[in-house]
Amino acid sequence: MSSLEFVHPDPVFVPQWHVWRQHEQARLHNPIEDEHESELLARVLLQKAELGQLEEGKIHRWFVLEGKEVVGTVAIEQYNPRMRSASFGYHIAPNCAGRGLGTQIVRQFIKDVFFKTTIDRLIATVHKDNIASKKILSKVGFVFEGTLRQYLIVRGERVDFELYSILRTDSVS
Repeated sequence: MSSLEFVHPDPVFVPQWHVWRQHEQARLHNPIEDEHESELLARVLLQKAELGQLEEGKIHRWFVLEGKEVVGTVAIEQYNPRMRSASFGYHIAPNCAGRGLGTQIVRQFIKDVFFKTTIDRLIATVHKDNIASKKILSKVGFVFEGTLRQYLIVRGERVDFELYSILRTDSVS
């Protein structure tokens, strides 16, 4: 098992993230809009926060380092302090797929979220055909809750997404 570090967005990571977002696999299952690198940079610099200092309604993103290599991103969105809930998302670098790194990233980050915040419930939405992501979530302890019919537009088509959740009281495996 490799050592992972979750770090604040840094402008030096944005070009690589921009390339990942253009990758066919990322666009196959995600509602990714075409954005110029400068737009991504402006957006990502607003997404900084410590896990224990999340702000309501904002997107908080971290880049994932394995050694000195950027291998993914994780994000907390739709944080609601009153309900102690949030949405969770992640993106694994295309060259890191199939190595078990996604499971390791999600597992470690979820443990950190439950340890460093008051969040009791995390949800993740996944494109109905994204088998790899659904396996990662299930392996870590997320539970399938249902289908969100025609939830998002991906590649010009409305598609179903599936809703998964994990609770602080669940065991993260």
